[in-house]
Amino acid sequence: MGTSSSLLRSRESLEELTDGVYLDGNLDIPNEVKPRHALLRSVGSFGRRMKGASFRSNASVDLMENPEAERIRKEYEMFRYSKQSEIQDMQKKMEKLENENKRLRGELQALQKTVSKLRNERDAALNREYQALERAATFENDRDKVQRQFKIFRETKESELQDLLQAKRDLENRIVKFAADDGTHVISDNMSDNLSYSGTVDGGLLGNPGDWGTALGSEPSLGSTVQMHLAVKGPELATSLIDLDGPFTNINKDDWTAAVSSLSQITPLLAQTLPSCVFKIFISAPPDMCEEVQILYKNHLPALQYKCACDGRVLVTVHFTEEPWHEENPQTLWKLQNARKKQIQGCSLFLGLLGGQVDRYTVEDFEMSHLVNPGSRPALFCFRDTTAPGGKPGSSVEEAVTLKKRVRDSVPCKIIEDYTEPKVGAKNLFDEIAKIVQMELGVGETEEGDSGDEKEEEASCFTWLDPDGNYEQMELFNSLTSICADIGFEKYYKQLNELVSAPGPMPPLLLMGTIGAGKSSLLAQWIKQLQQRSPPCLVLYHFVGYQSSSSTDAVHMIRSFTAQLMQHVMTPPHLPSDPSLLLDEFLRWLERVSSKQPGGLVLVIDSMDKFQHAESHTKFLLDPLPVDTRVVVSVTEQTCPQAWRSWPTVVLEPLNPGDIKQVIQARWTTPKFSLTGSQEARFLAHCHIPACCSPLYVNTFLNQLMSCQNEEIMSEVLEECLKTPSVSELYLRILQTLEDECPGHHHKSLFGKVMLALRACRNGLSEPELMAIVPDLTWSVWSLLWDMLSEGGVLCCKSGLITFTNQEAQDAVDRKFLSSNKDLKQTRQKLVDYFSTFIRPVQTWWRAVDEAPWLLQVLGDVQHLHAVVVNLSVFQNLYTRGRCAELLAYWQFVGVEKSAMATEYMNALKMLEDGMSDVTSSKLASLYELLGKFLKDLSLLTLAVPPLQRALELRETSLDPDHPSVASALHHLAGLYAHWGKFNTAEALYKQAIDIYQNAFGSNHHQVARELEALALLYQRQNKFDVAEPLHKRAVTIRKRSPENSRLRSAGLEFLRKRAVHLEELSLGPDSPALARSLNELGVLFYLQGYLGTAEKLLQHSLSMRESVLDASHPDCAQSLHNLASLYVEKKEYAKAEPLYERALELRQEAFQADHPAVASTIRHLAAVYKKQNNFDKAEPLYRQALAMREKVFGDSHPSVATALVNLAVLQSNQGRHSDALPLYEKALQIYEDNFGPNNPRVAETLRNLAVLHYDLKNYETAANLYKRATEIKDPDHPFQPSREVLSRRSSSVVSENFLHNGLNSQLARLLPEHR
Repeated sequence: MGTSSSLLRSRESLEELTDGVYLDGNLDIPNEVKPRHALLRSVGSFGRRMKGASFRSNASVDLMENPEAERIRKEYEMFRYSKQSEIQDMQKKMEKLENENKRLRGELQALQKTVSKLRNERDAALNREYQALERAATFENDRDKVQRQFKIFRETKESELQDLLQAKRDLENRIVKFAADDGTHVISDNMSDNLSYSGTVDGGLLGNPGDWGTALGSEPSLGSTVQMHLAVKGPELATSLIDLDGPFTNINKDDWTAAVSSLSQITPLLAQTLPSCVFKIFISAPPDMCEEVQILYKNHLPALQYKCACDGRVLVTVHFTEEPWHEENPQTLWKLQNARKKQIQGCSLFLGLLGGQVDRYTVEDFEMSHLVNPGSRPALFCFRDTTAPGGKPGSSVEEAVTLKKRVRDSVPCKIIEDYTEPKVGAKNLFDEIAKIVQMELGVGETEEGDSGDEKEEEASCFTWLDPDGNYEQMELFNSLTSICADIGFEKYYKQLNELVSAPGPMPPLLLMGTIGAGKSSLLAQWIKQLQQRSPPCLVLYHFVGYQSSSSTDAVHMIRSFTAQLMQHVMTPPHLPSDPSLLLDEFLRWLERVSSKQPGGLVLVIDSMDKFQHAESHTKFLLDPLPVDTRVVVSVTEQTCPQAWRSWPTVVLEPLNPGDIKQVIQARWTTPKFSLTGSQEARFLAHCHIPACCSPLYVNTFLNQLMSCQNEEIMSEVLEECLKTPSVSELYLRILQTLEDECPGHHHKSLFGKVMLALRACRNGLSEPELMAIVPDLTWSVWSLLWDMLSEGGVLCCKSGLITFTNQEAQDAVDRKFLSSNKDLKQTRQKLVDYFSTFIRPVQTWWRAVDEAPWLLQVLGDVQHLHAVVVNLSVFQNLYTRGRCAELLAYWQFVGVEKSAMATEYMNALKMLEDGMSDVTSSKLASLYELLGKFLKDLSLLTLAVPPLQRALELRETSLDPDHPSVASALHHLAGLYAHWGKFNTAEALYKQAIDIYQNAFGSNHHQVARELEALALLYQRQNKFDVAEPLHKRAVTIRKRSPENSRLRSAGLEFLRKRAVHLEELSLGPDSPALARSLNELGVLFYLQGYLGTAEKLLQHSLSMRESVLDASHPDCAQSLHNLASLYVEKKEYAKAEPLYERALELRQEAFQADHPAVASTIRHLAAVYKKQNNFDKAEPLYRQALAMREKVFGDSHPSVATALVNLAVLQSNQGRHSDALPLYEKALQIYEDNFGPNNPRVAETLRNLAVLHYDLKNYETAANLYKRATEIKDPDHPFQPSREVLSRRSSSVVSENFLHNGLNSQLARLLPEHR
């Protein structure tokens, strides 16, 4: 029992009692607490007390007289008064704030009204702007319409004029003929046309009008001008140097050049069939042949793999070995057999090794690869007799013998046998593999017709690697279009099509959706439909992979777009290296191409929000774009920047149950079982969750169900998958299931290491790289893992690299295998160590350049990164592949400025030059040139001069000063001075380069055209347009005629044109008449394209094969001899051509009749070769024989006879036998006039030759009259029109100048004015 003093608590105690509740400073007593007097009455055990009574005890005191209570009361009163004062002050402040708030609200309302007014004015201005742009677009359309109508009108009138002129000429010819028959002489001023013709004698082009020496010495060349311009009655004999058998019968060089030039312009519109950059060799070898395989792997294949890697290819060798775990589980063995079959089906070359025994896989491998369907894929076999002692009948020994016999009896294929030492067999096998790889991939091949500098530049550009990333994008596009049907996309196609067809300028269209909503698939399917529906519309697209891949580089995307736009001109300029200049160049080309594209231009950018620094690199989309340009971008809803949300937006909605049912019907391809009604209902109910109704989730779910082997397993998988509420959880469940299916702990460990290695890299890993980084990984283990992961949608193969299918799969790997960043860092360090071994001073593997610098940047290893980027081969690789922005970013990360970077590269070059034991001076000069061009692109002109100057010095000292490589160095140095504004120095260098190229290649080479264009551009910058125009026209003319103009240097076309013969060789055997014919035809094809070096090899191969397979006197051998001789004539190697023509003529005379066209062709060409070597005694009998054959076949009055007469007369004129040549010319002139009339180019050429003959006979007046008559003959229909200086009646003065120019006597020049 307590005392009364215990009831008087302090303030804190009272607060505890009343839960601290006060009102206005007074204590608020809760209802359940009794009043104090009630408490006092209830205390104690003495019963009820009187009011006011107090306790009297030893421990009690009087409550009313307690001073402590009085003090507390006073304090309470003081506290109450102070709080009341504070409350009053707060109320005053509140009133003041309310007044301030009212004032601010008023000001805000006023500002809102002002903003609304400004917005209205802005909208009105924008509407006016859009209206103005629409009017401008309308005006442009009207202008284009008028231009098209005028063009049609002009072409129609020109056609009518041509018809009238032709009718006029026909009428004049008839009048002349009638007058000749009547014996009258008709003279008319209109009988001569205003065009003259610088023609040929039997097809040989004249050098200049009035060049008599050239006219006399002309001979037929490839293609007859008679056949091109005249309707000759009866065929010309052998109008081509080459016997064009096969599919190229009626093609000449000009036809091929024009066709391929047109093809190069429409290539982006063609179906994009992509050859693979991976060459996979499957090696099937029983245990007794493993020694050959080991020798191959150890001594031969590494060098070939590195050579392919440096050329941008991936060489993969697949070889399964027996492992103990194969027998542990029958299910695992069955999966391994299926994986082995898939590897054989996907291989590029099957390599079958067989000794004295077979193993469990040998027969099945041989049958699947070759015996069941011979020739379906390239196959190479190696047989060694290693019969095991004690072999019993029915054992594997007899199976080996039977299998060898089956291979030998099948379609001819390459077999290596008759050797005893494994080293010999491995060496022979590798030689054949190297030949096949070289033919299939074109590794290490260069064209002999190219100059040295071109070879080096092409070798440094890594022929397979496309610097603009087009191959990677086309592969992504093809994979997206082949995924699934466009279920639920139809409603979005309409909105996208409306954007394309809308008039006037339009802002970008934003395609927004959640992760896995199908944005990429929608865009790919729409692009495919748009290209089919509107071919004139040019579509440029860019798809982004996962976050760390190089496809997220916006600068590289802009470069790729710019390069594709530049394909629409004949000679595209050089792309700048500076990212800021690159963007300006892109916008300039975008406006230029879109205005000329009939169907407009569409840019499609997928996952633009994944770009590095996306907002800063895509600011150009915020500005108005060209009128005919449309832009479609896709973003994820959660990561879309605010600045883009103002664009017109199409939001992808989740799939509804009807769409999901259609997806199930479209995707379900398993005939063994199907979903039951209840299972489908559960699946549809599960997909009502927003995260589960995306196309990615639905397709991944269905893939899991369809991969099951039976309905029972499918039911279990369905139950497990229904527990996953999102895509990432579904992928996590897939990874867990695949890990559980691994046979043992060792395989699970390898599974984790593979996932970590793929997660740590940038763009993925090739299979050889993966096996090098994970040493214990064998093909048996990897093939099982690959099948499971690819079927599960976790991994895929892109451009030969194994990578994650999408970002969600990568995120699931992070959750499953990345317990800490330490594991990822350690794996990346392993990758750095691996790729660093391939970074060398002279040549570096492109994969090492892609991965090593990026890995070092992520790891933050500045010192090591600096050592890598200063490597000259790394610089060369990045620069030639267009990765300059990436290179500059690495230097910025290292902390080195551009000028210091240039100094370091220059020092590295000097160090390489001082110790140049492993590098040639030509290679070193190329590196100096690359550095100079790179610094020029960065506008570091002062620093760019020394490397370019040093490159020129190296080429002049190591080569001849007149070598084409020196001209290349002069070109680059001149471009630098032109960019610098030092026009006089640049002009002198350009002219020097032109002289070198003309002396080396002639005046019609494509390099001459390049220098002429550069010089013309230099004059244009100086406003010297009168000087620049003729240079530009001359360059265009050379471009049209040059074979180089028709060369398509894309890796895909090079790949296809180089592999055709070897595929036939693998299927038909090394020697066969059909293969020899194909070699001959392919040689003709290369000849038509101007690849004379490759054509020579193919024609020589065809000749040797025909001589070995056929009889040496077979007519086909004569054809090969004739074609090879004609090629030597094209190369002006007449000494080589002469014996080949002689042998071909001998064979054809034995095989055919004397007047056979093939005999006549060889006679004519052999005679021309004799004449060009001044061997007139041998040439004249052949010319006479050709004349007799034509008279016998066509009659005495046929134009072909006249041509033979002219050729014989030219020969006699060259010998000085003018009196013998005169009647031949006169007879030929009469035949031409009788067949073609007096105004034909053939008549004019014969008159010119007669004029030269009479001049040599000192009949100057007759020569002047004949030449005057020749120059007055003109043919407006002739395509080769000379300059206008010889086309009018003033031609007599020009003729005088031509005579004087050719060193003729000036006496004729004095006679000509008398006949004006």
